[in-house]
Amino acid sequence: MYDSADLNAFRTLVGSCCPVWHWVIGPDFRLLESDCPAPDAFLYLLTGNGHEDVIIRHWEKGGKPLILTIQPLLNWLIAFEAAGGALHAIHAVGPFFSVVNESKNHAKILKDPSLTESDRAVVGQWIGELPGVAPAVAVSWAQMLHYCLAGEKITSKDVGGYLSESPTRQPRTHLTVDPFDKQTGNWEFEQELLEKIRKGDLSVMDTIARANAHTPKAMPQETIEDYRQMEHLLLTLVSRAAVDGGMPQKSAFSLCTEYREKLNLCETFGEIVVLTNQMLEDYAQQVHRAQQLATCSARIRLVCEYISNHPEEKLTLELLAQKAGYTQTYLSRRFRQEMGMSIVDYIRQIRLERAQYWLTYTDKTIEEISDALGFGNRSYFSKSFRDDTGVTPTDYRKQHQKA
Repeated sequence: MYDSADLNAFRTLVGSCCPVWHWVIGPDFRLLESDCPAPDAFLYLLTGNGHEDVIIRHWEKGGKPLILTIQPLLNWLIAFEAAGGALHAIHAVGPFFSVVNESKNHAKILKDPSLTESDRAVVGQWIGELPGVAPAVAVSWAQMLHYCLAGEKITSKDVGGYLSESPTRQPRTHLTVDPFDKQTGNWEFEQELLEKIRKGDLSVMDTIARANAHTPKAMPQETIEDYRQMEHLLLTLVSRAAVDGGMPQKSAFSLCTEYREKLNLCETFGEIVVLTNQMLEDYAQQVHRAQQLATCSARIRLVCEYISNHPEEKLTLELLAQKAGYTQTYLSRRFRQEMGMSIVDYIRQIRLERAQYWLTYTDKTIEEISDALGFGNRSYFSKSFRDDTGVTPTDYRKQHQKA
């Protein structure tokens, strides 16, 4: 059994930064305790639509915590309390939105068929008060709650994720794969993908290309929202894997927020596929660079991160020396010692990587890319690009463009 003092401490700490509700539910899904002002109505959101089976199945697969995502982007944190090896109680935190509570999602949630008319009215009264919680924070809560209940330290990789089927549509086989089912090719593909993100393995694009070869080129418009929500879940998993791989947490989840906004603007299946590929490549490159910089001193790493985040700015040695707190001469010498190249060469490398990114995923003209990255003119940009990649910007775009 857990120490109630630990659980109370957890609730106090979480409550000090976020007004989220806590639940204790019996193994028969009977409500034992909750501080939610409308527990009966919200409990149906947690236990309806087959979620009870999902929760029990996850318990049986090892008893680690679970982030259950109910469309669209409404989450519950689930953790398990055992006694004598048997499930004694289910502890839940939520519901909460991923990152932000957006009113455009309220109507979809209120269509949940598990809600009665009276429950729907109650949920509608409170849904605007639900907090937005970043994925990294939710995962940290899951780790802490599991420790309070089981006395076991776990990593973020031990926290499971499950995306519920849309309750308003008929299930479709290509959208309703159980992520815990190891008999499907999708599970193995996801694990391979996330492991490559953790390693900063740039061959992640080969894995994506292999998957895309079996991806339908078109999908009925009515399924776009379903697919978008699946990609939101993938984005959460990828962000978590990137942090595991060494990418700074702040950078990883800032990037996550940026891609969530872009994903919500996608209107077609093709746009979602292109954005997902872009997101995976972006995270792999960021982790790869973070691992390269892991052995550098903090000030040189700061300079490298600044260059990577501001390739369109005028990056002078004077500016970078001020950022590092070094003299220009000392920074130049120290940078070459730690990075094996000059600052000028590193800036050029980062800008050419950004150029490759734009050529692949945007319709920016070559002149616009050259001007934005400070190459001065198209001729010099093309020569620099060809020296680095072996092909001209025009040929590179023909070979790689996905937009």
